[in-house]
Amino acid sequence: MADPGRRPSPEEGRSDIRLAWISLAAVPVAYAAAAVLGSLILEAQGYEIGSDRAAPVGASLIAGIPATLVLLAPCVGAIWFGSRARRRGRPSGKAAVIAGYATLAFLILTNILGFFIGR
Repeated sequence: MADPGRRPSPEEGRSDIRLAWISLAAVPVAYAAAAVLGSLILEAQGYEIGSDRAAPVGASLIAGIPATLVLLAPCVGAIWFGSRARRRGRPSGKAAVIAGYATLAFLILTNILGFFIGR
C-alpha cells in the first residue's frame, strides 16, 4: 500500500497514459466483438439477423445490453486510466479523459438512436 503522505511522481502516471490511449484504440475491436455477441444472443433466442421481421423489444434488450457493455468497456478504461494519470501528476491524462467521455457519449447516443430508429 502506498504511503498516504507521499506525492506520486509524474513517471508513475506514464503507464496510465499509455493504457488510456490503448483502451481508446481498442474501441473498433470492441465494436466488432459487441456486434458478434449481440448477433449470437439474438440467434440463440431464435431470431434471424437481417430478416424482415424485427425482434421484440425484450429480445433486443437481452442481446443489446451485454453487447453495449462490451462496446463501452474501452471508453470506461480510458476514463479510468486517464483520471489516474492526472492524479499521479500527468496533466496529459485530461486529453484521454475527454476523448473517453466523448467516445462514450457518441456510442451511447448512436446505440439509443439505432434502437429507436430501427423500430
